Amino acid sequence: MKYDYLTLTDFIRQNYGRILNKAISTSLSNDPDVTNPDTLLFYIQSYIQNRDRVPRGTKPIALMTFHELEQLVDGTLSQGDEDAEKYQEDFGDIDKVYNENDLIVFAPKSKDQCVRLKNGRTWCTSREGSSNLYYNYRLGNERTLYYVIDQSKPFKDLNYAVVILVDPYGRTALADGSNSGRYSGHQNIPWSEIEEKIPKLKGKESLFQAKPLTQEEKSLIDKVRNARVGDNPIESLGDEKTVEMWMEYNSPKLNDQQFSNLPADLQKKYISLGFDLTRGQLAGASEQVLGYYVNKKKEKLVNTPFDRLSTEDIELLSLPMMRKIKESLKGKFAQSLVNTAGNSQKVEIEYPKDAVSKYIRLYGMDEFIENLPNGVELFEIVNSETTPLNLELPDSFKKFNNLGTFFARNAVNEVPDVLQGMQNLSFIALPDNPNITEVPEWIADLPNLIALTFFGGNPNLRIGPKVQAKMDSEEINVMY
Repeated sequence: MKYDYLTLTDFIRQNYGRILNKAISTSLSNDPDVTNPDTLLFYIQSYIQNRDRVPRGTKPIALMTFHELEQLVDGTLSQGDEDAEKYQEDFGDIDKVYNENDLIVFAPKSKDQCVRLKNGRTWCTSREGSSNLYYNYRLGNERTLYYVIDQSKPFKDLNYAVVILVDPYGRTALADGSNSGRYSGHQNIPWSEIEEKIPKLKGKESLFQAKPLTQEEKSLIDKVRNARVGDNPIESLGDEKTVEMWMEYNSPKLNDQQFSNLPADLQKKYISLGFDLTRGQLAGASEQVLGYYVNKKKEKLVNTPFDRLSTEDIELLSLPMMRKIKESLKGKFAQSLVNTAGNSQKVEIEYPKDAVSKYIRLYGMDEFIENLPNGVELFEIVNSETTPLNLELPDSFKKFNNLGTFFARNAVNEVPDVLQGMQNLSFIALPDNPNITEVPEWIADLPNLIALTFFGGNPNLRIGPKVQAKMDSEEINVMY
């Protein structure tokens, strides 16, 4: 309310660039892809100078990674019609199957040629660095790639430069400037649709032939297809380039030792192939690689329903660098638990597989108990892992005044003290808990307890005199 409208707009005009530059420089300074502060400053200034050209619906800059900012500036904001000139370099060494009417159809034969033909686009086969998947498309899926440039279109037009991919059966896919959805290069589409999208290609389907793998390409495949790879892939295969081809062609699931022996770029390559990192791989990854992985996974984690989070997702959310995201998701996750289990008088937990277990691993048992209603009558937790779970119940557990049954398999190291004084508790089952060594004397004071079970537990379980007296009088039946 301090400013009238015109004063406010003038204030924004004068300060927007300075404030945004300071804020984004701070937020992106630790991004693993930022290797030079001057480069970061260039991209922020380019964004500020061209902010009126940011496409509607683009993610706010404050939520972008450096890679996303780089893509926006290089692919959209800084490209005018005149910018096409910078890509008019000598492509004389790259085969052309057509070059008429301002339409050029290139037939690249290597990863390097695809990168040179990118025209500011970020296709999987034209990216530089670890996220390039040329070998996956060409060697792994035997796709034949054609880069099509329509020089009569504005440089920023989605169809100025496209990639057409042909599989061994002649089926075609297309990646345009958006590189998304139907036109991401992953989905086969009929040739008639390609002609409708790029009219100059009408009647030219015969140009786009599936080319068999060359002898050199077959030799590369033979080298990596059946390769015996030990815990050090580079030692096994000879060099990083061959390891990269092996990874793209085979999409192997690496063990923790294999992953740790890869350089950072190849660890990123493994992530770019869509693999989730295991607990051991997360523990051994550098901060740079972790940052890259987090950026890849962040949006998926935010949008994945809680019950569909994998064990690897839980491990990732547990990292210190994910603290803010984990806390921001707490309310949503808690609500999903209330909707599924919290309205029932029964709480049944299968650790570590079900949604409740995931919530407990992320936020602790205290938070979980807080989100349950007071009327719980049965509480059951079954730990399916081989290692016993040392479950500790918070004092807030005492709010379950109506609790009649408590069941914990392979989950506790002692009879939980919070059960003491529960007036309605009639059945306590603690099977397969070998670390429980004694039955506490307060058990005898539970007025309605009729059965206490220790099957599969410690054979030397100690029973105090008060509990023994209850057993002798048959008020409590103890099974062990």
